[in-house]
Amino acid sequence: MKIISKIKSFYQKNWVSTTAIFGLSFLVWHKMFKQVFLGEGYMYFNPHLNFFVKNGINVWGYDNSAKIIFDILPPIFRDNITAYFLLSFTIAYILFISLYLIINRITNSKLLAFSATIFFATNYIALFEYLGAGTYQRFAQRFPGIIPIIFSFYFLWKYGENLKIKNLIVAFLLWGLAVFTGHFSSLALPILLIYPIVKMFEDKPNLHKIFRVILICTTFFLISFYITNKSEQQPLGGFANFLKTQENLTQRLLYQIPTVTIPLNLVSFIGQNWITSIKDPYLPVVKFFLPITLVMYFGGIWLVFKKAPRLLTLYISLLLSMVSTMFLYMYVDTRLDVTKYFGEDRYFIFSSLFAAIMWAILLKALFTKNEISYKVATLFVLIVFVTNNTNMVWRHFDSIQYKSEAFKKFISYIKYISPQFEKDSIIIVPSYLQWPAALITEFVSPNVDFPIPVDGWENKYWSIRNKVWVIDYNYDRIPSKDFDSEKGYIVDLTKNYRSGKKIQFLY
Repeated sequence: MKIISKIKSFYQKNWVSTTAIFGLSFLVWHKMFKQVFLGEGYMYFNPHLNFFVKNGINVWGYDNSAKIIFDILPPIFRDNITAYFLLSFTIAYILFISLYLIINRITNSKLLAFSATIFFATNYIALFEYLGAGTYQRFAQRFPGIIPIIFSFYFLWKYGENLKIKNLIVAFLLWGLAVFTGHFSSLALPILLIYPIVKMFEDKPNLHKIFRVILICTTFFLISFYITNKSEQQPLGGFANFLKTQENLTQRLLYQIPTVTIPLNLVSFIGQNWITSIKDPYLPVVKFFLPITLVMYFGGIWLVFKKAPRLLTLYISLLLSMVSTMFLYMYVDTRLDVTKYFGEDRYFIFSSLFAAIMWAILLKALFTKNEISYKVATLFVLIVFVTNNTNMVWRHFDSIQYKSEAFKKFISYIKYISPQFEKDSIIIVPSYLQWPAALITEFVSPNVDFPIPVDGWENKYWSIRNKVWVIDYNYDRIPSKDFDSEKGYIVDLTKNYRSGKKIQFLY
């Protein structure tokens, strides 16, 4: 009852902000409810990926949150994909409200907390691959763990304010929960290591403080190391090999800063209208914005020091953590290379989170002596930011909706013909239509198999051809035009195959 009372009190005091966060988040991301899972989004319907296995539990997986979600929810939601997306939006909203709550507590500024939350919650580059790309597995693997990370940092901050050991213990436990939930969470480790170090320099450090900080940082590191050490997803070759073999590390690191800061559509617009047209990844444009963003962030240290010194420790910690996380992710996954690809990506979620809070702090510092100007400027910036990101999110949703429509029609057609399936029936489809196979065998027809149509499959299954179904999909695309989600239809080639005709898939 005490918890319910606190939640009620929090909502009563912050109902305008929490309602606005919900409304703006829903505005930006509501098109997710028109989608179905795409690609590997279906992978956790496979019972081989359960968390609760016959011999106990699979503790050391890198993706425990995803496994737990898909152990619990499929018996309830079954093949109702909209219900899964409703869950993802709910978890995202809990994350956004948690972020607002924690920033408000730390900064004692509702408007700063609100603006930081909106900068993150409506951020196209940081969140589209989790909330909009249909790759539900990435959301389930990574998103739930961010919530305990935020609270772990809050209790670490609280310990720094009052030195009560119980707050530090809670911070350690929440960090352990976050990393256990998903090893991806370990990429947020820099903020938990850097903040105590920066905090130590608020006053003159002494041996006692230095020892305490070393102990805190070591504990956070060891928790992360212990949980992730047995992961099947480890960096290859070690750190020394990484430094030796990877090219352009400094450029790849620094170019991430304008990538998470400057709107992608602005960069592409400038690139396409440069003196000579530039193609993706628009490196000359990114290079142009690099010194501007460096001056903004590092010059912001002076601004915050002069105008909002109480926020200086937090700001410096966020800045150093943003850069450190960028480098750490490059080490963990060498595919992160903005010199080859410029666009939204799952890689940028933590760096974008840290950047969003810094933007809010800089706005506060710019107008610290004029509350009215601060409110007007924040409102203007948020309107521009949300409008622009909504446009990018919606355009991307619309550009991939044809894929969801194809899967919807395919799954519906399989349901329609499923009464005709015999035991051990075989469904042959092009490779891209095989992704929903785990869902279909779990909830539609457990008696079917989806073998890969390798060369010679026609002869291989000819003797049981009456149990073989061959399905294709025609996107009905006009050459040189974009895919149209309103078009597209199922092509049943079963009769052709059973009559001995040669099968040629369209795509």
